[in-house]
Amino acid sequence: GATDRRFGLEEEGAATVEFLIPLAVTAGALAAALAHQRHVAGVWRRAAADAGLTDVREVGSLAGIKILEGKAGPFGVRIERIRSRSKRGTRLIGDGQSALSPSLAFRAEGLATTVDRLMGGRELEIGDPAFDDGVYARGAEEQLLALLDAPTRTAVRALTDLSGRVSDGLVSIEVTEVFPDAAGLAALLRTAIGMAERLKRPDDLVARLAANVRNDPVPAVRRKNLALLAERYASDPTARETLHAVLAADDR
Repeated sequence: GATDRRFGLEEEGAATVEFLIPLAVTAGALAAALAHQRHVAGVWRRAAADAGLTDVREVGSLAGIKILEGKAGPFGVRIERIRSRSKRGTRLIGDGQSALSPSLAFRAEGLATTVDRLMGGRELEIGDPAFDDGVYARGAEEQLLALLDAPTRTAVRALTDLSGRVSDGLVSIEVTEVFPDAAGLAALLRTAIGMAERLKRPDDLVARLAANVRNDPVPAVRRKNLALLAERYASDPTARETLHAVLAADDR
């Protein structure tokens, strides 16, 4: 009888241990997940502060922040989680707040852009092979040519090298590190904000085209800007002055 009772207690103890082990594992995993969320939230807050965001607002739950929103001058800024079967990380978004044309689109060349072409997507080439070969650009021709001076082309290429893109009036960059760094995120936020600033609708489109004719280092880009001025804005005083200056230079 005593032996049977001992075996019964041992069986009960083993069953209790078997029951408690999964609970302990689950509790440990939950604690680790919450600690990670607290880490990410702290990183987001420091990044927002370092990037100079104002009017910061957090959206989340007990599981942590899901979205952090703020302002950078006239632009909206958002940091959000990426959660899908194939991808985890952080997405940084600069919202042009209607200052960017929704038709503007830039992304790195790849399979998706090849498919877009096959489906009838219309890409515009600027005339700079270093840019055209690496960046898929769409939008109204006048705006693209006016906006994409040499420094902006360099900035767009740097953005797409960071897995960034521009579409629907938004500048977005995705970060796939599990433990993002606050200083790194702040730098990327400034990149997105700076790109939104560069891509604002020009106050004087003809003046920007004329400046590209005078200053762009790539001859084919200068010719494209010049052809557009001659074709669509020949009656504009700035365009006429630029055309006459080019003709006078060719006569020398």
